[in-house]
Amino acid sequence: MNHPQMKGLSKSAIYDKIAKMRTQIGTWHSRRATAAYFASGLGIDVHKILQNNPQQLEELQSIGTQVNVQPKIVGDKKGKKGKTKVVLNDRLIDAYGLATNLVTQAEKMSRIYPYFYIFENLLRFIIVSTLEEKYGKKWWNLATIGKNIRDQVNQRKKSEGIDRWAGKRGTHNIFYTNFGNLGLIINSNYTLFQNIFPSLGWIKQRIDDIEKSRNIIAHNNPLPKKEIERIKMYLHDLQEILREPRN
Repeated sequence: MNHPQMKGLSKSAIYDKIAKMRTQIGTWHSRRATAAYFASGLGIDVHKILQNNPQQLEELQSIGTQVNVQPKIVGDKKGKKGKTKVVLNDRLIDAYGLATNLVTQAEKMSRIYPYFYIFENLLRFIIVSTLEEKYGKKWWNLATIGKNIRDQVNQRKKSEGIDRWAGKRGTHNIFYTNFGNLGLIINSNYTLFQNIFPSLGWIKQRIDDIEKSRNIIAHNNPLPKKEIERIKMYLHDLQEILREPRN
Protein backbone atom coordinates (compact mmCIF):
# COMPACT_ATOMS: atom_id res chain seq x y z
CA MET A 1 0.00 0.00 0.00
CA ASN A 2 1.70 3.21 -1.18
CA HIS A 3 0.77 5.84 1.38
CA PRO A 4 2.89 8.23 3.51
CA GLN A 5 1.50 6.81 6.79
CA MET A 6 2.40 3.28 5.68
CA LYS A 7 5.93 4.14 4.62
CA GLY A 8 8.44 1.79 6.20
CA LEU A 9 5.80 -0.71 7.37
CA SER A 10 5.91 -4.29 6.22
CA LYS A 11 2.84 -6.08 4.88
CA SER A 12 2.60 -8.09 8.09
CA ALA A 13 2.59 -4.87 10.14
CA ILE A 14 -0.23 -3.47 8.00
CA TYR A 15 -2.19 -6.73 8.36
CA ASP A 16 -1.70 -6.51 12.14
CA LYS A 17 -3.14 -2.99 12.16
CA ILE A 18 -6.16 -4.16 10.15
CA ALA A 19 -6.66 -7.16 12.45
CA LYS A 20 -6.55 -4.87 15.50
CA MET A 21 -9.10 -2.54 13.91
CA ARG A 22 -11.38 -5.51 13.13
CA THR A 23 -11.28 -6.51 16.80
CA GLN A 24 -12.29 -2.97 17.75
CA ILE A 25 -15.20 -2.58 15.33
CA GLY A 26 -16.50 -6.16 15.52
CA THR A 27 -15.14 -9.43 14.18
CA TRP A 28 -18.39 -10.20 12.35
CA HIS A 29 -17.20 -7.74 9.68
CA SER A 30 -15.19 -9.29 6.87
CA ARG A 31 -11.44 -8.69 6.69
CA ARG A 32 -11.84 -7.12 3.27
CA ALA A 33 -14.41 -4.58 4.47
CA THR A 34 -12.25 -3.78 7.50
CA ALA A 35 -9.24 -3.28 5.23
CA ALA A 36 -11.33 -0.94 3.07
CA TYR A 37 -12.38 1.04 6.16
CA PHE A 38 -8.73 1.17 7.25
CA ALA A 39 -7.74 2.47 3.81
CA SER A 40 -10.50 5.08 3.82
CA GLY A 41 -9.07 6.44 7.07
CA LEU A 42 -5.84 7.11 5.18
CA GLY A 43 -7.68 9.18 2.61
CA ILE A 44 -7.86 6.51 -0.10
CA ASP A 45 -11.01 6.69 -2.25
CA VAL A 46 -12.26 3.17 -1.51
CA HIS A 47 -15.79 4.04 -2.67
CA LYS A 48 -14.44 4.34 -6.19
CA ILE A 49 -12.66 1.00 -5.84
CA LEU A 50 -15.80 -0.74 -4.51
CA GLN A 51 -18.34 0.92 -6.82
CA ASN A 52 -18.91 -2.38 -8.64
CA ASN A 53 -19.30 -4.31 -5.39
CA PRO A 54 -22.46 -2.92 -3.72
CA GLN A 55 -22.50 -5.58 -0.98
CA GLN A 56 -18.95 -4.73 0.09
CA LEU A 57 -19.73 -1.03 -0.14
CA GLU A 58 -22.80 -1.42 2.08
CA GLU A 59 -20.75 -3.27 4.69
CA LEU A 60 -18.14 -0.52 4.58
CA GLN A 61 -20.84 2.09 5.20
CA SER A 62 -22.24 0.07 8.10
CA ILE A 63 -18.80 0.00 9.72
CA GLY A 64 -18.75 3.77 9.51
CA THR A 65 -22.01 3.80 11.47
CA GLN A 66 -21.11 1.16 14.03
CA VAL A 67 -17.67 2.48 14.86
CA ASN A 68 -19.39 5.48 16.42
CA VAL A 69 -21.15 3.27 18.96
CA GLN A 70 -18.10 1.21 19.89
CA PRO A 71 -18.06 1.58 23.70
CA LYS A 72 -14.90 2.48 25.53
CA ILE A 73 -14.43 1.33 29.10
CA VAL A 74 -13.40 4.63 30.63
CA GLY A 75 -14.34 6.64 33.67
CA ASP A 76 -16.78 9.53 33.58
CA LYS A 77 -15.37 12.91 32.76
CA LYS A 78 -17.21 16.10 33.56
CA GLY A 79 -17.12 18.66 30.83
CA LYS A 80 -18.47 22.18 30.55
CA LYS A 81 -22.20 22.48 30.27
CA GLY A 82 -23.20 23.33 26.73
CA LYS A 83 -25.70 26.08 26.12
CA THR A 84 -28.84 25.16 24.25
CA LYS A 85 -29.66 27.04 21.08
CA VAL A 86 -33.41 26.50 21.52
CA VAL A 87 -35.34 29.54 22.65
CA LEU A 88 -39.07 29.51 23.44
CA ASN A 89 -41.03 32.64 22.76
CA ASP A 90 -42.75 34.04 25.87
CA ARG A 91 -46.00 34.40 23.94
CA LEU A 92 -45.97 30.67 23.16
CA ILE A 93 -45.35 29.87 26.82
CA ASP A 94 -48.31 32.01 27.88
CA ALA A 95 -50.64 30.88 25.08
CA TYR A 96 -50.18 27.14 25.63
CA GLY A 97 -49.34 27.02 29.32
CA LEU A 98 -45.84 25.66 28.72
CA ALA A 99 -43.55 25.08 31.65
CA THR A 100 -41.11 27.98 31.88
CA ASN A 101 -38.26 25.55 32.56
CA LEU A 102 -39.02 23.35 29.53
CA VAL A 103 -35.81 24.26 27.71
CA THR A 104 -33.74 23.72 30.87
CA GLN A 105 -35.31 20.28 31.33
CA ALA A 106 -34.60 19.36 27.72
CA GLU A 107 -30.95 20.34 28.07
CA LYS A 108 -30.66 18.38 31.32
CA MET A 109 -32.23 15.23 29.82
CA SER A 110 -29.98 15.45 26.75
CA ARG A 111 -26.97 15.00 29.06
CA ILE A 112 -28.43 11.71 30.34
CA TYR A 113 -28.83 10.14 26.89
CA PRO A 114 -25.14 9.10 26.50
CA TYR A 115 -25.47 6.87 29.59
CA PHE A 116 -28.41 5.00 28.02
CA TYR A 117 -26.65 4.84 24.67
CA ILE A 118 -23.39 3.42 26.02
CA PHE A 119 -25.03 0.96 28.45
CA GLU A 120 -27.32 -0.46 25.75
CA ASN A 121 -24.66 -0.80 23.07
CA LEU A 122 -22.12 -2.10 25.54
CA LEU A 123 -24.52 -4.97 26.29
CA ARG A 124 -24.86 -5.62 22.56
CA PHE A 125 -21.11 -5.97 22.13
CA ILE A 126 -20.87 -8.22 25.21
CA ILE A 127 -23.57 -10.49 23.74
CA VAL A 128 -21.95 -10.61 20.29
CA SER A 129 -18.48 -11.31 21.69
CA THR A 130 -19.67 -14.01 24.11
CA LEU A 131 -21.99 -15.91 21.77
CA GLU A 132 -19.61 -15.65 18.82
CA GLU A 133 -16.87 -17.15 21.00
CA LYS A 134 -19.13 -20.14 21.69
CA TYR A 135 -20.93 -20.66 18.36
CA GLY A 136 -18.89 -18.75 15.78
CA LYS A 137 -20.09 -16.03 13.41
CA LYS A 138 -23.45 -17.76 12.81
CA TRP A 139 -24.35 -17.63 16.50
CA TRP A 140 -27.62 -15.77 15.81
CA ASN A 141 -29.03 -18.93 14.23
CA LEU A 142 -27.41 -21.33 16.71
CA ALA A 143 -27.83 -19.69 20.13
CA THR A 144 -31.11 -19.61 22.06
CA ILE A 145 -32.58 -16.34 20.83
CA GLY A 146 -36.32 -16.94 20.83
CA LYS A 147 -38.71 -17.00 17.88
CA ASN A 148 -40.44 -13.75 18.91
CA ILE A 149 -37.15 -11.84 18.95
CA ARG A 150 -36.06 -13.27 15.59
CA ASP A 151 -39.46 -12.41 14.08
CA GLN A 152 -39.28 -8.83 15.41
CA VAL A 153 -35.79 -8.39 14.01
CA ASN A 154 -36.79 -9.76 10.60
CA GLN A 155 -39.80 -7.44 10.52
CA ARG A 156 -37.68 -4.38 11.36
CA LYS A 157 -35.15 -5.27 8.67
CA LYS A 158 -37.96 -5.74 6.18
CA SER A 159 -39.47 -2.36 7.13
CA GLU A 160 -36.15 -0.61 6.64
CA GLY A 161 -35.96 -2.16 3.19
CA ILE A 162 -39.30 -0.53 2.38
CA ASP A 163 -38.55 2.83 4.03
CA ARG A 164 -35.28 3.47 2.26
CA TRP A 165 -35.31 7.13 3.29
CA ALA A 166 -34.68 6.09 6.89
CA GLY A 167 -31.12 5.57 8.10
CA LYS A 168 -30.19 1.92 8.41
CA ARG A 169 -28.88 0.34 11.59
CA GLY A 170 -25.81 -1.88 11.80
CA THR A 171 -25.77 -4.93 9.58
CA HIS A 172 -25.76 -7.43 12.45
CA ASN A 173 -29.12 -8.63 13.76
CA ILE A 174 -28.23 -7.59 17.32
CA PHE A 175 -28.64 -3.93 16.31
CA TYR A 176 -32.28 -4.58 15.41
CA THR A 177 -33.21 -5.83 18.89
CA ASN A 178 -35.03 -3.82 21.52
CA PHE A 179 -33.28 -3.02 24.77
CA GLY A 180 -35.50 -5.49 26.66
CA ASN A 181 -34.61 -8.21 24.14
CA LEU A 182 -30.99 -8.04 25.29
CA GLY A 183 -32.00 -9.18 28.76
CA LEU A 184 -33.97 -12.10 27.31
CA ILE A 185 -31.01 -13.21 25.20
CA ILE A 186 -28.69 -13.07 28.20
CA ASN A 187 -31.24 -14.97 30.30
CA SER A 188 -31.64 -17.74 27.68
CA ASN A 189 -27.88 -18.24 27.41
CA TYR A 190 -26.84 -17.35 30.94
CA THR A 191 -24.39 -20.23 31.40
CA LEU A 192 -22.17 -18.39 28.91
CA PHE A 193 -22.48 -15.06 30.74
CA GLN A 194 -22.14 -16.21 34.33
CA ASN A 195 -18.41 -15.44 34.37
CA ILE A 196 -19.16 -11.86 33.30
CA PHE A 197 -22.08 -10.76 35.49
CA PRO A 198 -22.25 -11.28 39.28
CA SER A 199 -25.63 -13.00 38.87
CA LEU A 200 -28.59 -13.19 36.52
CA GLY A 201 -30.64 -11.14 38.96
CA TRP A 202 -27.94 -8.44 39.00
CA ILE A 203 -28.03 -7.78 35.26
CA LYS A 204 -31.80 -8.28 34.94
CA GLN A 205 -32.50 -5.67 37.60
CA ARG A 206 -30.30 -3.12 35.86
CA ILE A 207 -31.82 -3.77 32.46
CA ASP A 208 -35.36 -3.52 33.89
CA ASP A 209 -34.63 -0.29 35.79
CA ILE A 210 -32.86 1.36 32.87
CA GLU A 211 -35.62 0.34 30.46
CA LYS A 212 -38.22 2.04 32.68
CA SER A 213 -36.18 5.24 32.83
CA ARG A 214 -35.47 5.01 29.11
CA ASN A 215 -39.19 4.85 28.37
CA ILE A 216 -39.83 7.96 30.47
CA ILE A 217 -37.31 9.99 28.45
CA ALA A 218 -38.57 8.44 25.18
CA HIS A 219 -41.96 9.98 25.96
CA ASN A 220 -40.28 13.34 26.59
CA ASN A 221 -40.73 13.41 30.34
CA PRO A 222 -38.02 14.43 32.83
CA LEU A 223 -36.34 11.96 35.16
CA PRO A 224 -36.06 12.63 38.89
CA LYS A 225 -32.55 13.20 40.22
CA LYS A 226 -32.40 9.84 42.03
CA GLU A 227 -33.08 7.97 38.77
CA ILE A 228 -30.42 9.95 36.95
CA GLU A 229 -27.89 9.04 39.63
CA ARG A 230 -28.95 5.38 39.48
CA ILE A 231 -28.37 5.23 35.71
CA LYS A 232 -24.90 6.71 36.12
CA MET A 233 -24.14 4.24 38.90
CA TYR A 234 -25.34 1.27 36.80
CA LEU A 235 -23.05 2.20 33.92
CA HIS A 236 -20.17 2.65 36.35
CA ASP A 237 -20.88 -0.77 37.91
CA LEU A 238 -21.01 -2.46 34.50
CA GLN A 239 -17.67 -0.94 33.53
CA GLU A 240 -16.14 -2.08 36.80
CA ILE A 241 -17.14 -5.74 36.39
CA LEU A 242 -15.87 -5.75 32.80
CA ARG A 243 -12.45 -4.73 34.06
CA GLU A 244 -12.31 -7.96 36.02
CA PRO A 245 -10.58 -10.84 34.15
CA ARG A 246 -12.91 -13.54 32.84
CA ASN A 247 -12.42 -17.09 34.15
